[in-house]
Amino acid sequence: MPDIFQAFTLEQVLQVGIAILLVFAGIVSISFVIWWGFLMIVSGGAEEKVKAAVNHIRHAVIWVLFIIAVLYIMPTFLALIGSEYAETLRPGNIYAAMSGLTDQIFGQTTDTWFWTDADFNSALPDDFSDF
Repeated sequence: MPDIFQAFTLEQVLQVGIAILLVFAGIVSISFVIWWGFLMIVSGGAEEKVKAAVNHIRHAVIWVLFIIAVLYIMPTFLALIGSEYAETLRPGNIYAAMSGLTDQIFGQTTDTWFWTDADFNSALPDDFSDF
């Protein structure tokens, strides 16, 4: 169990914050799609009810575009302007942070509380001769 009072770097805080934001955005997007399907089923073909259902699917698309923008466009933009956080916010590092969070939430243990791409890739053999 991690010590909650330990100091975290700004990179770790950014990665975990974005990971939490993306999980939330994904849940909201899926919820909009499920609600859209429910509204379409109960609309009975009424034009105003169908219009409300279509608005919900638009919201789901907006959330998905937001997720894509955060994951892929923002690190590219940061790299173009020469920011030191471009490497920190790469999708692989964000996915690793999300994996570390799910390990903590669901009780699975890992060697460290915070994973990086280097930690994740170092577990793989170089030549796959063990397989």
